[in-house]
Amino acid sequence: SGGYVLGFCLQAFLMGWFVEKQLWSRSMNLLVGGLLSCAAQMGLGVCCLAQFVGWNHVWTIGFVPFIPGEILKVLFLSFGLSSTKFFPKLGLSR
Repeated sequence: SGGYVLGFCLQAFLMGWFVEKQLWSRSMNLLVGGLLSCAAQMGLGVCCLAQFVGWNHVWTIGFVPFIPGEILKVLFLSFGLSSTKFFPKLGLSR
């Protein structure tokens, strides 16, 4: 639904903010930022999808199936990219 598309925009904004702020260590910053931005994206998507399928079904078709992928994505981001030289200008390389 459109909520997930809007959620992707919010997710990109939040991840950019976390990467720029460098509140904690590299991997912790990416982990926390990734989890919070994924939660915001999924939350917005679920709220919009619930208007079409109802709150009883939205969890089983619009939230739970995507949790493993979101967790893997955040783990790869936080521990895989933080140890590479993909982002030298942002201070993420060693």
